[in-house]
Amino acid sequence: MMKNVLIVGTGGIGCELVKLLYNSVQIKITLIDFDIIELTNLNRQFLFTSKDIKKYKAQIVADKIKYITNWDVNVIIDNIFNFNLDFFKQFDIVYNCLDNNETRTYVNTRCFLLKLKLVDGGSNGYLGQSCIFDYSKECFDCLPKQIPKNYNICTIRTIPTKFEHCVEFIKEIIIEKGEVFKVKNLKKFINKQILVQNGNKKLKVKYNSKIYSKN
Repeated sequence: MMKNVLIVGTGGIGCELVKLLYNSVQIKITLIDFDIIELTNLNRQFLFTSKDIKKYKAQIVADKIKYITNWDVNVIIDNIFNFNLDFFKQFDIVYNCLDNNETRTYVNTRCFLLKLKLVDGGSNGYLGQSCIFDYSKECFDCLPKQIPKNYNICTIRTIPTKFEHCVEFIKEIIIEKGEVFKVKNLKKFINKQILVQNGNKKLKVKYNSKIYSKN
């Protein structure tokens, strides 16, 4: 009997997981993710190329797998928070390929209520971990968690969505080895870095005012 699998998140871990699953067994896969591909994703999310920038990750992953295997993949471009228990009931197993605990907790709660097997994976630099929860004992939320003191730059999108992401973004482009660059026009410098990350380094930004840092 063909298994019905849900994969939440199609970034670095999601790309690798889809490849492994389709190389090993014949299953029915549903991908859900509303994130788009950015230039900074290309060095670690191998299914994407520069031609895919600004396209939806889940759709591109599905297109690449269909091209290689000729198998159909169900794609949902949406936020997992918009789906209730009835949605999860159709699956035999769920894979969490996420970069934040808030979403992990949401998926875990639904799987716990349905006693639906959950496989959770994560990475930090060169380190990685995976856990299988069949809910015979503990669940994801039973595990102790540390509050991060900083945020991995790979989880920060080109347009930051949280205050913490803004702080880490500024630290990443201005601070190097604990020393602050002497930037005469901070506003211009930051905007230039954003354009470079988006592959638009030749564009110019007009300014109404200038901000200077102290030397």
